[in-house]
Amino acid sequence: YSFYGTCRKWTDDLNSLGIVNNKTYLDMFLPKIPKELIRHYIRGYFDGNGSVYKGKYTLTVSFSGGHTILEEILTELKAVNVAPNKKVIKKKTQADSLFYFASREEIRNFYHYIYDGASILLERKKVLFDRHLTP
Repeated sequence: YSFYGTCRKWTDDLNSLGIVNNKTYLDMFLPKIPKELIRHYIRGYFDGNGSVYKGKYTLTVSFSGGHTILEEILTELKAVNVAPNKKVIKKKTQADSLFYFASREEIRNFYHYIYDGASILLERKKVLFDRHLTP
């Protein structure tokens, strides 16, 4: 989607909130927010920059984006034992990076971390999880 604005004040206000042109390739960082809100931020980031897909044999969950923010997200996930052995991988052909979950246990842990008790979420992604994680 695109949004075009011609009002300088709107543009300045949006820029101050981190909404800028071509931000995909900017070196972003996790915002300085209270620890209890981090999982909600990660859920929002995943809704915008993550994917859930079912391959022939396995379900895969992945994040993509700037290397720095993915390292920080992964550090947070490791701290709560959601992604203990994961690494961020730099893509060779693009200016971004990724990490992914493929084991069913890691995916379940991630699912519960971002969705348990959540009221604001991208329903479409949660439905994909629900469809593939139920026995």
